[in-house]
Amino acid sequence: MLTHALLLLHLAAPTATDPEVTVVYDSAGVVGVPAEVRAQIQATATEVAGAVQARLPGLTDRIKVTIQTIDRDLSSVGGAAGRADAPGEVVVMLSATYPGGLDAAVRDGLATVLYHEFHHLVRGWTIRENRFGPGIPIAAVNEGLAGVFADTYSGVSHARFDYPDNVEEWLDELLALPLDADYNEWMNDHPDGRIAVGYRTGRYVVHQAMRHSGMSILELTAVPPEEILRMARETGR
Repeated sequence: MLTHALLLLHLAAPTATDPEVTVVYDSAGVVGVPAEVRAQIQATATEVAGAVQARLPGLTDRIKVTIQTIDRDLSSVGGAAGRADAPGEVVVMLSATYPGGLDAAVRDGLATVLYHEFHHLVRGWTIRENRFGPGIPIAAVNEGLAGVFADTYSGVSHARFDYPDNVEEWLDELLALPLDADYNEWMNDHPDGRIAVGYRTGRYVVHQAMRHSGMSILELTAVPPEEILRMARETGR
């Protein structure tokens, strides 16, 4: 894991130009992506990369975005979802069944997903070459940071990730989990019917840390997860 000082250096490293964004298309997608939609994807990805780098200059100067078309229902997140596979590499899933089709999914969901995933690239929260240790609380904080960053700069948020009134109880649960707790269960679909427990709790933690510290989401991006958790709870319950 990077120390706070090293992470600050990473975030502050200047770059001379906007990132070069290469968009590729997964041939295993359920439908092809028309040329006009591809043009909009490229334009959106390039614009978001420039906007992110202007705020977080540590964003890598070359980014590969792989587009997959899927038939899964992503209506709760604007028709698009994503993951940060490795440094400089992001995968975006566009729902072919989203109302209005791929064009609508790009319009409604793509920018928010890219803000979120590009934040992961800056932070180093990637599937391969991850800079962080194990544990659901760490995952929750890193996802919360990316979520609040995306909400702030894309201007779009999804009710799926709102946290409930009893979110402090959820945070207690997460903090008590063993390091090898099931990721999918706590971040996506819990057996008791709750969804996105880690994502929703992470947003709460980030909002609390911002409130208690007076730091912006940009400043908080440089802070280790353990410190963010401490900030979130430092004034008591």
